[in-house]
Amino acid sequence: MFIVCNFAALMLLLTFESPVDAGKIIGGHKVNPHKRSYMVFLRMVDKANTTKRCGGFLIREDFVVTAAHCRAKNHESYKVFYGFDNHGKNHKEVSVKKDFPHNHYNDSVYTNDIMLLKLSHNVSSAHHIKHIEPAKEEGNSLPNDCSVCGWEVNSSTKLPSKLLEVDVTLVENQDCVKESAYCSVGERGTSGGDSGGPLICNGMAYGVVSASKNYSDSTLYKYTNVPDTIDWINNILKDN
Repeated sequence: MFIVCNFAALMLLLTFESPVDAGKIIGGHKVNPHKRSYMVFLRMVDKANTTKRCGGFLIREDFVVTAAHCRAKNHESYKVFYGFDNHGKNHKEVSVKKDFPHNHYNDSVYTNDIMLLKLSHNVSSAHHIKHIEPAKEEGNSLPNDCSVCGWEVNSSTKLPSKLLEVDVTLVENQDCVKESAYCSVGERGTSGGDSGGPLICNGMAYGVVSASKNYSDSTLYKYTNVPDTIDWINNILKDN
């Protein structure tokens, strides 16, 4: 059964906060990165010369999906880490050849908050890395069996120490639909540093972690809708 969120609360979507610093999934459990080998960790320098951290996920051997608000000042300013073991070690690093933020991304309200990164070389063939399929269709109801993944970051190395995952239930509300987003509500969800990670439902990537809004007794979480952007995604993959 879907949770129906209070209408007045969802009207505050325009004041979503967008976390990008190091953090961790709230209320989640540790998961073996090999079981989520499409997960990557991003470190970038933005136009203000501030170092930021985000999540991301492979949808092809040479393409990563993340949030558009994770954009760096130029493609040389990204560092993409992948292939972490269960102790956050033995990872590999790859550079970014080009970034593709959504052409209708709005950085004040975080609509169309999605970006593709073209990697400098293929990574899926190395270390049994597999990509995740982006969802192409929504169906007549909200997807179920959903979860989100995020990295807990080591304060000394500034690299992931573990991968965390938590189950979420999507809310059914037209305000989220109007923003081409999925939403969930509750005490469990994403935190700082999880931006750009996947909303996984039925084994496919249905959303991209975008923003959250805190209330006194709960938190509203927003995920960019992948099926709504699938034509844009496919056009970029086809041309590159």
